[in-house]
Amino acid sequence: MAAARYAGHAYPGPIGEVLSRELRNYAEDGEQLPPHASAPRLISAVQRQQARNPLPPAPSYAHLPAQYIPGSALRWRYRTADSNENTHRA
Repeated sequence: MAAARYAGHAYPGPIGEVLSRELRNYAEDGEQLPPHASAPRLISAVQRQQARNPLPPAPSYAHLPAQYIPGSALRWRYRTADSNENTHRA
């Protein structure tokens, strides 16, 4: 599935959609194909491409001072400068 996710992001547009869909279908089917079939070769090619050109890390909202409390009625937990210093200590 990682190869499908990478293909969708690395090749924007219809090409990435087709690659991602084919790789997901192959992974979900669970059928073992010979190494010379197109799906295993495609996965190998995408994995080699990913090793050479990794995607940048996904954007994160962890740097923001407020964090939603899951399951609450729109309640937020706010961090202060002191709590930020405590979380960065090793």
